[in-house]
Amino acid sequence: MKRKSTIIVLIITISLSICLTLLCLNFISKIKDSRDFAKEFCYSIVEDDYDSAKKMLHSDGKIKKDDLENYILKIEKKYHMDFSNGIVFKKITDYSHTAYDREYNGSIHIFTYQIVVNDLAAEASFTIVDNKNGYGIYNFTLNY
Repeated sequence: MKRKSTIIVLIITISLSICLTLLCLNFISKIKDSRDFAKEFCYSIVEDDYDSAKKMLHSDGKIKKDDLENYILKIEKKYHMDFSNGIVFKKITDYSHTAYDREYNGSIHIFTYQIVVNDLAAEASFTIVDNKNGYGIYNFTLNY
């Protein structure tokens, strides 16, 4: 009887370990996907491919698809940058992920990249939301 309970405990422990490992791998994959998604968004802007960039915006987002080009022009003017000269992504300085946030009715990834545009260093912050209305960039800001 003791051997049977030991085997059951061992099976439960192994099962839980496998589940936790899979959850961690899924979490790491989502982090990488959101980082790559933000980079792709910026590369679309660099290429003046606003149609592709607009498709990457979340429908509930602070930046509306019709306003994207004007939003980017304002950023470029304010910071004396020209994204068409290219963008270099450095390290991520801040990152947070929430599996479910009531404010967004879904999961969110919020992170900040150190970037260089026109030899000017800045920080680009992204909020990416995944909810029933879709997956996309909810907000994008730039700071010196």
